[in-house]
Amino acid sequence: MLPLAAVGTGRTYPVAQSVPGWAVIATTITDAAATDRQPALQITWSATGIEDARALRWRVRVKTTGVEISSGSTSDVEGGGVIISS
Repeated sequence: MLPLAAVGTGRTYPVAQSVPGWAVIATTITDAAATDRQPALQITWSATGIEDARALRWRVRVKTTGVEISSGSTSDVEGGGVIISS
């Protein structure tokens, strides 16, 4: 009988890489009458230079406490941005 090679049971995650042009600004979500209804964050980036990325993931934390208040991801890397709100 031939010996079997050990097989790992864990996941292998891709190496994190920097995102060119990454920026976050405060914005609002408006209704049909263009009235501000909800605070939000607009995250933008440059899709140039990250053509090999399949998704982007983020976490939002309160600066003074470090408490995470939101997190998310997008597979639309070429889109160059997303708006998030609670």
